[in-house]
Amino acid sequence: GLATPTAIIVGTGKGAELGVLIRGAQALEISHKVNVVVLDKTGTLTTGRPVVTDLVAVGTSEDELLRLAASAERGSEHPLGEAIVLEAQARDLELKPAERFQAIPGLGVEAQIDGRLLQFGNQALMEAGNVPLNGLAERAHELAIQGKTPMFLASENAALGVIAVADTLKPTSRDGVARLQQMGLEVVMLT
Repeated sequence: GLATPTAIIVGTGKGAELGVLIRGAQALEISHKVNVVVLDKTGTLTTGRPVVTDLVAVGTSEDELLRLAASAERGSEHPLGEAIVLEAQARDLELKPAERFQAIPGLGVEAQIDGRLLQFGNQALMEAGNVPLNGLAERAHELAIQGKTPMFLASENAALGVIAVADTLKPTSRDGVARLQQMGLEVVMLT
């Protein structure tokens, strides 16, 4: 009479240690009928922290592209901007204070760095400023198809490049999903 309740208590406790929450004994009892596993993406399959994945510079170096974008984003509280600042700091790039900063909701930021007015944000921001992208839109589209968020940097009505940021997979995600599939389970990502 004690074996089943003890096993359930030990099992739910061990599951909780591993980050698996079990609603109750009934959920455990019917778990053998599960044929589909639904996973969240952010923080479950991915690290939950965006990082810079690609730098596509035009008419400037990758480091200068990153330095200017990070200097512009230093005043922002956006997680993608934070990823850019962290990457610049990891490369020991000298960030300059913005002489002027303006967040443009849904589009990006404008900032004045070293006397240069910069626009940094999505393609809609570039289109609103009539900035010619000269092939960068196609490259940004390729990055977006890969699940990355491309952001454009422009100065003086000229595109300087694209920086892509993504929330990367945890090292264990691919193996974990493969093991679930080997068990005959259908794995779905819902995000």
